[in-house]
Amino acid sequence: MSTPTPDGWLPTTVQTLLDRAGDDVARLEVALLAAWRPTTLLAHADLPGCVLRWHHQMTKRANSLLVLGPTRPRSTTLAASWYVRRAPAQAPLAMTRCPLPQGPDRGAVLIMTCDLAQFPAAGKATGAPRPGPPQETPPPGFPRPGSRPLGSEPQGSGPAGTGVLHLGSRLPRVLLERTAARGTGGPEDVARARALLLCALGQVFATVSQGGEVVGVARLAMTGVNDVAVLDGVWVAPHSRRRGTASHMIRHLAHQARRLGARHLALEVEADNLGAVACYERLGMGLHHAHRYTPLASWGT
Repeated sequence: MSTPTPDGWLPTTVQTLLDRAGDDVARLEVALLAAWRPTTLLAHADLPGCVLRWHHQMTKRANSLLVLGPTRPRSTTLAASWYVRRAPAQAPLAMTRCPLPQGPDRGAVLIMTCDLAQFPAAGKATGAPRPGPPQETPPPGFPRPGSRPLGSEPQGSGPAGTGVLHLGSRLPRVLLERTAARGTGGPEDVARARALLLCALGQVFATVSQGGEVVGVARLAMTGVNDVAVLDGVWVAPHSRRRGTASHMIRHLAHQARRLGARHLALEVEADNLGAVACYERLGMGLHHAHRYTPLASWGT
């Protein structure tokens, strides 16, 4: 059994958080956490329904107080003090629920989901994949019995001009470098970014190459939570956008998610990123809920 710190913080786990999640929104947030798991997860008896996340200042999602319930705690002094001691120059943040925005909202972050059985088939613009015979679901993050292990598999060219897609478990250098760039600028940033990108029970990475250049990357994380797979890290080089590259990667990753036993796909996107939101909607993703990052100091003490 873990021993609380002198100020009362106690290490917690994804399963403990899931056991205490009170509704579908909280359970989905735990799945998202399992896909993007920081090095530190702490709970406190005086902050019920909250979890403190810390990954050396790398990304908001991995470095904010997650409020799982619909209501905020009366005081956040404990969490604010914890963050201030470790990163005095960084304003402590909390991630809380907010109403679904009616249009572009610079501060809101949308959580979008879909049923993978209805997701467009890989390599096709529309239509759902034909369901196969019923199979026993394997442990999350592992191939189905008898399936070919996923290496670095070329999937062929997508729509005209998108390049060649490869899927595999090897972390693409472009994605590693982009994630490390969010760190503090220290020599540990690459190792910390690697840990964050390989933190889930299983990962599948998509890479699109064109003329020897990587022009697109994305990550699929198997969470082990409620049959949810999470899509993140989607990036397409500016000169290769609006050619179907992102959709091509996402369709193939969704296919792999089904192959690995997931039934639902989830992702997070900023509400004012209209191009990305439109892309996900065309693929059949729907809005589930929204959250907002707010400074802990704004809640008072």
